[in-house]
Amino acid sequence: MASLLWAGTVVVLPTGTTCPSGDAIAAEIDRLGVVAALAALGSPEVTVKDASMHVVLRGRDNSMLGARDIAAPETCHERATVAAVFIAAWVGEWTTAPLAEAQDSRLEAQNHSAATLPSDVPRPRPRTANSERRASLRPREQREVAKADDAAPLDAKPAPPATKASAPPAVLPDAKAAASATEAAASPTAVAAEKPKPDPRGEVAGLGFGTHDGDAGTFGAGILVGYRPTGALNLAALFEATGERERTLGPGLAAYRTFHLGVGAGVVRARGRFFGEAGIFPELTLLTLNGRQLSPGRSATAWGAAADLRVRLGLRVGRVAPFLFAGASYALRGEHLTLDDRPQNITLSRWNVSAGAGLAFLFGAR
Repeated sequence: MASLLWAGTVVVLPTGTTCPSGDAIAAEIDRLGVVAALAALGSPEVTVKDASMHVVLRGRDNSMLGARDIAAPETCHERATVAAVFIAAWVGEWTTAPLAEAQDSRLEAQNHSAATLPSDVPRPRPRTANSERRASLRPREQREVAKADDAAPLDAKPAPPATKASAPPAVLPDAKAAASATEAAASPTAVAAEKPKPDPRGEVAGLGFGTHDGDAGTFGAGILVGYRPTGALNLAALFEATGERERTLGPGLAAYRTFHLGVGAGVVRARGRFFGEAGIFPELTLLTLNGRQLSPGRSATAWGAAADLRVRLGLRVGRVAPFLFAGASYALRGEHLTLDDRPQNITLSRWNVSAGAGLAFLFGAR
């Protein structure tokens, strides 16, 4: 770690977010064992923006060797691990090629220095039977034997000197570090860490809420089914039912409840595990009415239409997502309640506001 901090530091530029920190990435690089290779090559710069990381590798003279983009996981620890593994593998690509060329040059120089002797070097004449008898003869006879030896052809040639085999060059520590980084990058664990988690495509949610139409309030429940075909667009179907509300009508009461069935679309924005959505739902409504404390009592139903606008904020935790929501709806037609035996009537409010919470179950993946 000390050599990495001396030779070149990991710089995290403050664009978008500083997660992960440079110290976290440096610690992961030290754990992978590529500190020496990275220090000899240069230093990296990591820029994190939204869901991607931009990695720039600079040489010792601050020149840019290359730049690449990778997907950023959700947590800071996962981002530091992915960035370190990616930098280690990338440093291995830069160091292994020059190292192989240096080793080839070294082998060629050693082989050239160990070349055989040239052919024009004089070789000693082998001993013959005449040369062995020369010592026991008289000088005149020795000269005759010497002339015979010179005229005779060589019966043997000396063996060429054997070349000394050179030992293979030792592998430098940088090559070992680069090889280990390449193996770590190719391992299934590293590939799984680099692969970002898929976003869910669909959801089924249950929700409970309180609602008020300006005249009376009650509670309700509903079901939401959503599907994201692409990007931030979310298509959804919503069904809600409210509890019973009462309005005074003459000597009695008018008790009513509403049912809503809507199909609409929304826009979803996510930041980490948190998400927000705003959507609009055209709805088909059903109003059920019961007369109480009236003689005789009567019941009636009425169909209508409304537009519902709502927003929600949630937190994704694995395959579940709790959320809060608020909304307002407006009926396209007002409902009038009238007594049969007297000229008295009331008009129900077209506006209705609601707020509550829900729990979504996520499924599918992009």
